[in-house]
Amino acid sequence: MKNTAIVLITSLFLPLSLLAADNSVAQNNEQESESDSRIHIVWENPEKFTDTRSASMSASKHREHIFEQLEAHMAKLSDTLPNGQSLRLKVTNLDLAGRVEPGRFTGLVNTMDDIRVVREIDIPRITFSYELFSAKGELIKEDNVKLKDMNFMRGPSIRAKDAPFAYEKRMLTQWFEDNLIS
Repeated sequence: MKNTAIVLITSLFLPLSLLAADNSVAQNNEQESESDSRIHIVWENPEKFTDTRSASMSASKHREHIFEQLEAHMAKLSDTLPNGQSLRLKVTNLDLAGRVEPGRFTGLVNTMDDIRVVREIDIPRITFSYELFSAKGELIKEDNVKLKDMNFMRGPSIRAKDAPFAYEKRMLTQWFEDNLIS
């Protein structure tokens, strides 16, 4: 029953959030964020990411929507960095929680459309490198990171207002707090 509720919530709120995406994805192999925050994100070869598949829109449009959502979230986090520090991330892989499957095979909906089904086995993952800089531009810290949240469905409940990509956002927030906030 719990998995059914998650699938239904995802299938209800994801299409609404996708309507907000209206910028075009870069045609080259990297897409960079253009935020005024203290963070700069490069999405390296996003077309090769493990799972950024959409149940209801084109691959490039969906990737763009994912990037907008995660960049906005990371921009909020970067505003909490101490002493004017800034962060540069190069994302090399992304695997969203769940998996896109034909709706007719799930038994939950009577449609030919695909839906993202979220199960405990399909964990969110993200691989990136980062550099943390002081207010003077000096390198403070750098590392290569492979995040995964094997307990993503057992943590605090995800509310509809946290959607979309709430599992990925929560995973990034935890990493940020554990590694960058002193």
